[in-house]
Amino acid sequence: MDGTYDEIVSENPFFLELKNEYANLFQHCLSESWIICVPRIGSLTSRVFTVEDFCAHLLVPSDELPETHFNTLTEKQVTVLNKVITVEVSKGLPLQSHILFEETFYTEDFMKYKVWCIESPLEPTKTTDDAVVSKEYLSGINDCIDLLWTQAAGRQVLDNIEQNVETFLKKHSNLPVAIGPLRDTVSELYTQCLQVTLQNRRLRDKSKSCKQVLENIKLSVESYMQHLLFDSIFKSICTSCAYEDAHLNKKIRNMCDIQLRDLDIKKDLYHTVPKAKQILSKIDTYNTVLEKLVCLKQALNSINKKDSSNNVVLLTADDLLPVFVFLVIKSGLPNWFSQLTYMKEFRFSSAGKCDGDESAFLITTLEAVIGHIQSGALTGPPDPEAYYYYESRSLLLL
Repeated sequence: MDGTYDEIVSENPFFLELKNEYANLFQHCLSESWIICVPRIGSLTSRVFTVEDFCAHLLVPSDELPETHFNTLTEKQVTVLNKVITVEVSKGLPLQSHILFEETFYTEDFMKYKVWCIESPLEPTKTTDDAVVSKEYLSGINDCIDLLWTQAAGRQVLDNIEQNVETFLKKHSNLPVAIGPLRDTVSELYTQCLQVTLQNRRLRDKSKSCKQVLENIKLSVESYMQHLLFDSIFKSICTSCAYEDAHLNKKIRNMCDIQLRDLDIKKDLYHTVPKAKQILSKIDTYNTVLEKLVCLKQALNSINKKDSSNNVVLLTADDLLPVFVFLVIKSGLPNWFSQLTYMKEFRFSSAGKCDGDESAFLITTLEAVIGHIQSGALTGPPDPEAYYYYESRSLLLL
């Protein structure tokens, strides 16, 4: 693993679940100054964690050698040397994992605790089937790189994609500005990258055994290609969509003073707006269609309300879409039409899928919001057909 690996630990699902779902264990860990080990995103074969999973990743320093010798709450002996964690297991060779980086956090009452982001879990994997990579949910570029690297047993596939992109940029020093020709040109590159990826025997065999593995490989190839190519592609998209963005920005400027009450947004949703706005404002920091769609999903999911039993209530489109309209207006992003075009036109790995998948739903929702703002009509539903579509697909977000 590259020593420069980085991720936002506070957004790691393993760390979040420990803090939120096992709060008593987490607080006890802080009070005892134990070290929390967090496996990097993409290294866990399961998204469902048990208390034993967390106990295996909490390190209790020994009294004699607190810097190098530890015990886990599952009673395993652990040593740390040169940023390599070694766990003694009952059968077989010791299990090892590298410390990718360390981070210190502080609670609201200034209690300090230490977190180690580690390369792999500190317990044997629950499955020995090397082909079981099909159900992993890809949520970002690191997940995609991990999949292509680990399942191909090396970075040769990543190097091949990089070489294809480099050759492409030399051949197309001036990319087409029109969206159609640009999409077709980049689509050809995606096909080439996918073909060279599936020449890897390990990936080819795994994709033949499971359709979902192939879908994950296709999405990973697309995302890594976009990650390398983004600046060139998006510059052309912004040039092509300059008129539409300017028209939309003029409408947004005219609505700069709009308030939540002007959109008939329910008061019990007001508290969700700051968090949703914070999430949505990050969309322009991502280079891949995958990450931008995940950002949209997270923003929509953060707009929720709870009943008296603290259960999340499924919102109707009449409740949710006006909030999303408000968020787009207040986001300060100057190129929403370009963002939409990128997400809509450059999803090559989804070719052949029906329009009813989650990504299509998210794009349709954003398209309806932008269309509503462009129309200048801020009363009533932005688009009745889009509302119907939202009602029929809303369960996908849960």
